[in-house]
Amino acid sequence: MIGLGVLLALVVPLASPDAPPAWPSIDDEVPAVGGGERDAAVIIGIDDYTYLPAVPGAAQNATAWQQWLLRVRKTPTQRVVTLRDSDATRERILRGLKSARDSVAKGGSLWVVFIGHGAPAPAQGDGLVLGVDTQPDADSLMARGILQGDIAAAVAGGAQAETIIVFDACFSGRTSDGGAPLVEGLQATLPVRARATSKATVLASSDTFAGPLPGVKRPAFSYLLLGSLRGWGDDDGDGVVTVEDAVAFTTSTMQAALRSDARLPSQRGIPSRLALRVSDRAFDVGPIVTGRCPAATRWNGRACLARCPPSSAWSGSGCVSQVVSCPVGMSWTGTSCTPTIECPPNTAFNAGACVASVISCPEGSSWDGATCRATMVALVATAPPSGPSESPRQAIEPSPDDTPRPRPEPDAGTAPGQASLNPFPWVAVTGGGAGLLVGITGVVVSSYFLSDASTVLGSATTTREAKDAAVTTQYISGGGLAAAGLLGVVAATTIVLAVIDPVESTPSSSSSPSSP
Repeated sequence: MIGLGVLLALVVPLASPDAPPAWPSIDDEVPAVGGGERDAAVIIGIDDYTYLPAVPGAAQNATAWQQWLLRVRKTPTQRVVTLRDSDATRERILRGLKSARDSVAKGGSLWVVFIGHGAPAPAQGDGLVLGVDTQPDADSLMARGILQGDIAAAVAGGAQAETIIVFDACFSGRTSDGGAPLVEGLQATLPVRARATSKATVLASSDTFAGPLPGVKRPAFSYLLLGSLRGWGDDDGDGVVTVEDAVAFTTSTMQAALRSDARLPSQRGIPSRLALRVSDRAFDVGPIVTGRCPAATRWNGRACLARCPPSSAWSGSGCVSQVVSCPVGMSWTGTSCTPTIECPPNTAFNAGACVASVISCPEGSSWDGATCRATMVALVATAPPSGPSESPRQAIEPSPDDTPRPRPEPDAGTAPGQASLNPFPWVAVTGGGAGLLVGITGVVVSSYFLSDASTVLGSATTTREAKDAAVTTQYISGGGLAAAGLLGVVAATTIVLAVIDPVESTPSSSSSPSSP
């Protein structure tokens, strides 16, 4: 079913001018789903062999597998052994296998992933995985390599519910692209299959040779298998992928991408019961294989989507208009509502109308939407009338409705230009000062007699008559103290009022008279 969908997707129209479709990355972060808290793993990726040709991208793929186990499946760090390049010697690989077997929790899964070179071992009826320091001769292949069956045996006997072994290596004795032999003069043989154990599911790349994924230059089988376990193989979108689903997706995708049946992966051993929750999503393989999207579409990282005109969006089946209702006086530009009405100076369009902008007016005035209008008018004294026929000039005072109105004329007995309530402020100041002085003196004297009376009452030798006199003195002194204090307050108030309400002065000759 998956293979048929991939093959049908190969027939696509010409490419769009956008960037060509590309394989999704297995290095990107995806949300954690858990499920691997009881697992253990050994991940081996050898990119840079000491004596053999390199396997480009092997160490990168190993890192991606490690991160998937640690960050997505939440496998404990201490249970994941990762050996890359120079760390991946025969001895360290065997040590890592033993560590994983001993640390896996009961009911968990034990993962073994090898990405590198392999070689046949016809005499043993098996295939070899080669450590980083394997030399290009037949003796070194056997001495520094590890039989597939020995790997399966090394992890058997642990507490795991099942073991999943992934070999992304060529066991034909040739380089990873199926070209030259690894060892000159070594006859390539038909590949052999590892002996299955009672608890192992063995997933291997091509029976003849492994190779890179076109356009990525990383080992294809381990790249696509990990991607399918992350979610690419979730063909029905239920959020769960089985090992069988992952192998089916990987097989059909490799068949379409490599355009050959000679490099298809294999599965042997017992069927896996493992069902993994996934957080990544499937993608359309066809445009990636052909390197193009149909006309009038573009690649969005997962599929080819139609290009939509401005103010419209893709609904999943076609472009639909994005109708936006703007306020009165505004129109939609495709990204926002902008005014279509030109407002007068010092105003701005807001909520369907031109409103005054915020204007800073001088003190005593406020902005009414068009100009700064006075809210307070200073009182201006005017000169005496020049003749009996002229009326005194009237000062202007503000009215409650901000409309200027004439100020009432002064009383007949008040000279023009003078305040009507306080004609002689110097008298008030002098009287207030005298009253304040008397008040202060009264306070001091009363306080003295009050203190003296308190001393007499406090003495143990004072006679009855002296105490009675002292009590009387206290009453009198207390009353005098209060009266003197009141007098001082009244006097001080008089002075203050006299100062703040002086006689208005007549404008000097240089002042301009106010308008009648």
